[in-house]
This record gives sequence, structure tokens and C-alpha cells, in this order.
Amino acid sequence: MAHSATNFADDRDGSVRFCGTVHTGFEFAVQLELERKLDVLDGKPVFGVGRVFFSVRQLSSDTLTKLSKLRSVIYLVVVCSSVDDFKPTKEGLAVLRPSILPGGIEAWELAKRVWVKWQTVVEGKDLNDPSISRARYRVSPKRGGVHDFTSGDLSYALGCNIRDELHWEASLREYDMEVRAYLHFSSFYAAIALNTVPLWEVNLAGSPKAASDEAPPGGELAPARALTHASLKGDI
Repeated sequence: MAHSATNFADDRDGSVRFCGTVHTGFEFAVQLELERKLDVLDGKPVFGVGRVFFSVRQLSSDTLTKLSKLRSVIYLVVVCSSVDDFKPTKEGLAVLRPSILPGGIEAWELAKRVWVKWQTVVEGKDLNDPSISRARYRVSPKRGGVHDFTSGDLSYALGCNIRDELHWEASLREYDMEVRAYLHFSSFYAAIALNTVPLWEVNLAGSPKAASDEAPPGGELAPARALTHASLKGDI
């Protein structure tokens, strides 16, 4: 199935924001690989502990294919929205509405389009595939720090507002698309997961295995074999 390289980036600034999870200490390796393999980076990557945020301008099918071949990244998500000063009280949950989060509804629709494109370009699915046409979602939370609410409260608030404002169909068990809600103290971001099998496992080991259903939503899955600087040598 042939895929067009037509751009599908945000019309407002021409960029799409991603986050890649990585083994702690290998954040810089991701930057090196991105700078070597992509000529469409929009600014410098931003590091977090075990995470690297980066933006791609004028995202195309060719660029998505290159992202799918990254060897230093475990899991890749497309970011819908982020908040740096999230309130730790239950009142803070009131802002978890796509319409009032930074970027608005348009950012969520863009992220979903990127997910659909990933399914067709990388996973090789047809647009008429039921998993794409219905695109049922589930919100998976990952929370760290002290808050006046639980992880369940976080996922429930965001999940209900996605349903009500975006009119996406929710399913806790038979979902096709996973929305991940990360909250670390006062830093929050929501994103849509792109891959379910670790990229480094596919691209380095060459023997993809289905990720465990029990794997935490943040992607900190114990690797099948240790990722070392030597294994990346010459490939980043």
C-alpha cells in the first residue's frame, strides 16, 4: 500500500510535538540520533528523567517512518497538551478539558491524525481497518508526587472530558488507542501512544515481542536485553 508524503502538521506553527521514553542516562543518545537522522527537528530536544521531548516541523509519512526506526527510544507518544503549573488539588482536575488545555481541541485532533497516520504508514493498516475507523480509547495515568486526588480520579476526569468534548468512543478493555496522562508533581502532559512494542527491541534485536499488558503506561518496561552504548555505536 503506497502512502503519500503529504504534510499533515499543525497549520498554526507547522510542528508536531513528540516524547520518547528512554532508559535513564541515555537521554543524550536520543538527541544524537534525532539530529543525525532527521533534518526536520524544530528546535533542540528537551530532556526529562527517562524522557525526551522534541518537535518535528512539517511532519510527513517519510519522517514517521524514520521515527519508527529509532534505536535509542523505547516508546514514542505524540503530545496533545502540557501544563507546567498543574494544581495538586481536586480543583486542578477541572482544567483537564481538551477545550481549555493549551492547544485546545485542535491539538487533540492533530495528535489523533498523527496516530492514524502511524497506523497506516508504520503498522501497515488500511484506513478502513476497524481499529482505526472506531478508534476506541482508554486513558492510562502515571502519577508521581503528592496530590489531593488519585490516579483513578485523574484518568476519570480526563477520560470523561475527552468523551464529552471530542466525542471519541471510550473502552477500558477493548481499546484501540491509548491516551496517556502523565503527572509528576506540578508537571502534566497528555499524549497518544504510537507503538506498543519497544522501538529499540524491534530495531536492534530484530525480534519484536508483544509488550506485556501489565507494562506501566509510562513505558518503563524491563528490556529483553540491556541497552548499552556499545549497541548504539555507529547507529546514532
